[in-house]
Amino acid sequence: MKTVSILPRLGRHGRQLGLGVVLIAASVGAAQAQPRDYYLRSCSLFQFSASPVGGATPWVKTGLDTSTVDNVIATRTLSLSSEGTFVRQDVTGAKPKMLIGGRWAGGPPYAGSLIPTNVKGLGIRVKKGSAVVKAERMDDFLTLYTARIRSSLPPLEVVSRKEQYGTSIEIELVVIGDVAPGIHTVTGLDPGWSSTVFEAVTLQRPEASAPDVGAHLVAPLDDGPVPPGGGVQCYQRLEYDVSDMLTLEGGGPVIEATCTVDAKFTGAGFTLPMNTHRVSDFPNDGDVGRQVPFSVSVNSCAAGAKPRIAFNAQYGLVPGASGSVLQLKDAGHVGVAKNLGIILTRAGQSSALSIGDGPGAVGTKYDFDNIPASGVAANAMAEIALEARYKRVDQSGVRGVQPGAAISQVNFKIFYD
Repeated sequence: MKTVSILPRLGRHGRQLGLGVVLIAASVGAAQAQPRDYYLRSCSLFQFSASPVGGATPWVKTGLDTSTVDNVIATRTLSLSSEGTFVRQDVTGAKPKMLIGGRWAGGPPYAGSLIPTNVKGLGIRVKKGSAVVKAERMDDFLTLYTARIRSSLPPLEVVSRKEQYGTSIEIELVVIGDVAPGIHTVTGLDPGWSSTVFEAVTLQRPEASAPDVGAHLVAPLDDGPVPPGGGVQCYQRLEYDVSDMLTLEGGGPVIEATCTVDAKFTGAGFTLPMNTHRVSDFPNDGDVGRQVPFSVSVNSCAAGAKPRIAFNAQYGLVPGASGSVLQLKDAGHVGVAKNLGIILTRAGQSSALSIGDGPGAVGTKYDFDNIPASGVAANAMAEIALEARYKRVDQSGVRGVQPGAAISQVNFKIFYD
């Protein structure tokens, strides 16, 4: 998300102002009063295309643009499932749990959680909830699934019975660099990462030593609890072709890289000086100060692109104020201006733009200026002219503007029809 910081100070003498089916190994049958815990033998992971339950969902585009690093522009889910055979009822109280872990393997030593695709500037990431799969060393995996293996069926009906279990993982397509304008299909990995695979492991452990989802999992080859009377080896590793993760059931996501955002908004963002203001400039509640013009532009657009822009208030909106009034940074603290906020308008207009309040929220999406019905021409640029103004917004307590720091920040995202 790009940012515009609005910096200066206000003083009495003009000083500048972030699925799916859960496949639990539980037998279907007549319910019993007391479920039993079981060990499994010969666990077997399924490739995504062979998963007996769940499967793959289509790619869904988020509507975010390709011009901002870290934007998640498309997502899908895949079923990560396994099968095991019940071998023995647990009578030790160890309560065996099934685990599935994942990691990136075979990539360069500097590999992390984002793996570059065949489209320069786009990478993929695997997640389970808030936990992110990354490259690990040796036998280190991220735990993606954990569940006790239980059944309400009588023991004689359970032993040698096969059961499926598992979870879903989310695949995100993420902007990791500059994406050339045009239409691109993501079908595989960057050629320099062709040996990279997604690797999963499945095994069982006593509940007391089973990590939670998202926790670190060490998976030695001899893992698996041993019940009385004999050993149980329930363990398998499996490598997954990344192309399958991208193209299974419908092909890879087709992404249109539309425009590039003005370079001044990259990095820490653009700072807009608000010039000199005085307390006396705001004699009445609702008064606004002089307009300070600025603009947001995009360039190197693909033919037919129709950019729109939406804003988010970094520090929230002034509670109870009419319209979207940006809250000042550290509002209410000593040394910060009181009863003052900032509004944004289109150039030459007085109505405040609608701005999202709260983390990740965006307000109304606004068209750029003078966009033809057919969209912009190839390699053209588009711009939206804007203005920022201070606005007096009396709150409870002492009325009237009081001097102090008057800093705020607004973030924006670019969307395309």
